[in-house]
Amino acid sequence: MLRELSVKDAAAYFDLVQNNREYFSNFDNMSPDKYPTVESVEEALGQSEKKRWGMFEGNTLIGSVSLKPTDSPDVGEIGYLIAKGYAGRGYTTEAVKNVLNLIPDSYSALIAVTNPSNVGSERVLQKAGFVFTQTKEDGDSVYRLDRKSLAV
Repeated sequence: MLRELSVKDAAAYFDLVQNNREYFSNFDNMSPDKYPTVESVEEALGQSEKKRWGMFEGNTLIGSVSLKPTDSPDVGEIGYLIAKGYAGRGYTTEAVKNVLNLIPDSYSALIAVTNPSNVGSERVLQKAGFVFTQTKEDGDSVYRLDRKSLAV
């Protein structure tokens, strides 16, 4: 199940991060400084410019998908994470595809940035219709999905 997260989900999100911090650090900047407390997660979830949806199995938060603005007003950036025990089972691909149906009309495109060593993340993006566009100076891969590419 996918639903928008709110500050009421801060403890569950904190637990997700804490329990998977080492795993997440392989792919993302999940240093000890990122979300060190439940309060820091509450603050992040309270940001109105960034939307987050939780992936749930039953009542357990197993991952999230986020959508935030970029420097370009008509382009949003999508990101996601999933607990190690649920990776590779299709949850993230399904969640990303569902979030694509929720993107604001103001966005003509979405981008996603991933480390090329994170093959699973690249597969999620490709299955969701994103296309590789460039390699950043830091080596990360940038993928893009134009609104016109979305199945209506």
